[in-house]
Amino acid sequence: MKTLSFIIVIIFISGCAWQDQHDQSLNQSLNMYQNNTFGQVINNNNSGIEGHVRGLVADMAVNMRSIDPSKAIAVTSFVFSNSNYESTNKLGYMLADTFMKELHQFGFITLDFKVTDFIRITPQGDFSLSRDYLDLQGEFTVDYVLVGTMTDYKAGYILQARIVNIKNKKILATGQSFITYKLVNNLAGRSDNRQKIQIMPKVSS
Repeated sequence: MKTLSFIIVIIFISGCAWQDQHDQSLNQSLNMYQNNTFGQVINNNNSGIEGHVRGLVADMAVNMRSIDPSKAIAVTSFVFSNSNYESTNKLGYMLADTFMKELHQFGFITLDFKVTDFIRITPQGDFSLSRDYLDLQGEFTVDYVLVGTMTDYKAGYILQARIVNIKNKKILATGQSFITYKLVNNLAGRSDNRQKIQIMPKVSS
């Protein structure tokens, strides 16, 4: 009987040791993505653009493959999945900007390649951002790129995001969300959620 009790105690202690090791490993993984932010993402109700983007980043953090946290990620504008990928709109710009914010807060090195090497001072304001390639640095190191598409579907748009190794084109992380026409209309200051708004123009197949 004493032998049996001793075996049970050993099994219990071993189980506790394994659980502690497992929890420590999990905590170390979550620390890569700033635990407090990750917890907020899981509990987020996706009520706005930031909520959708946080959910997408959390989704990608869970299924990441071989991302080196010391390498930089560049974020590009979201485009319609049935377009020629050469233009976007207000929502596409907003999603990209929000992704830069959320990735940075998660702890990733995030690159803003639209920042120039100078400050342009004009009567209209002082600027360091530009979309003119002649103003921008000719070469910069990008290891990963975040790309995204928007697909028209029933009462809104399906958002697909993925982080890709820019050299070998391997997909390293993916995420998906759904944004309603109502939320998109709110971005344009309209209350009508039955029709698509002008910032989401119809694109040809």
